Amino acid sequence: FRLSDIHAALGISQLKKINNFIKTRNNIAAKYKKLLKDLPVKFQKINNRIKSSFHLFIIKFVHKGNIKNYSKIFSYLRNKKIGVNLHYLPVHLHPLYKNMNLKFDYLKKSEEYSKAALSLPIYVGLKTRDQVHVIKNLKIALRKYK
Repeated sequence: FRLSDIHAALGISQLKKINNFIKTRNNIAAKYKKLLKDLPVKFQKINNRIKSSFHLFIIKFVHKGNIKNYSKIFSYLRNKKIGVNLHYLPVHLHPLYKNMNLKFDYLKKSEEYSKAALSLPIYVGLKTRDQVHVIKNLKIALRKYK
């Protein structure tokens, strides 16, 4: 990929702020963990010798009912204008491969993960009140779609 001069200048200016960005994202992740501690979710495992940039904040539902109703929970949050997302959809489930009608019985774990993992909004400008809004609506969705 060839960067234009403007993109390169923007990249250099952002690199000067990288430590602050990482610190802010780590603080946001810590708040999420605190706010989510009583919910049936697991968090990304981060090696404590490594400082994560938390470019994503992924939760994984551990209650079978939540996993069964994943699409309803996802839609509910999206309808509330909360930018949740599914990351890491298994390649064989992408439209190109799905339409080929190939069988991948040995990839069940990746399919299970994609039906249980959800990324919550995380970005440098995310306010605590926005996180509280996300968690409040996640709790509502979990109660509603048990």
